[in-house]
Amino acid sequence: MLPEIDLRAAVVGELSYVAGRRLNAIMTLPISCYRTETRIVPTESGRMSVDFGVVTFPSATDKARKKGEVYLSGPPKMLIERLIATPLCQVSGLLVPRGDDLSTPR
Repeated sequence: MLPEIDLRAAVVGELSYVAGRRLNAIMTLPISCYRTETRIVPTESGRMSVDFGVVTFPSATDKARKKGEVYLSGPPKMLIERLIATPLCQVSGLLVPRGDDLSTPR
């Protein structure tokens, strides 16, 4: 699977598919654009709280200059959280850092 080969490519693919944003807009996002949020959602048996990952796209990265938010759950949320936890992301401050090895920052 792609996450085992290149975690960054997996995250970029998920975000471009779900958010419909340009690759350049995704590649320039800082880590601070990601947050977690708990929401109560209706289910067949009532209501339950669900944790979402929220990626905020600033208006500066959108051609129409509109700010946008994308709510993620399940595997896409876990992929982003795995990527953010890597040393290269922590040092660079970017959601999708450049570099050869995610485990060793330069």
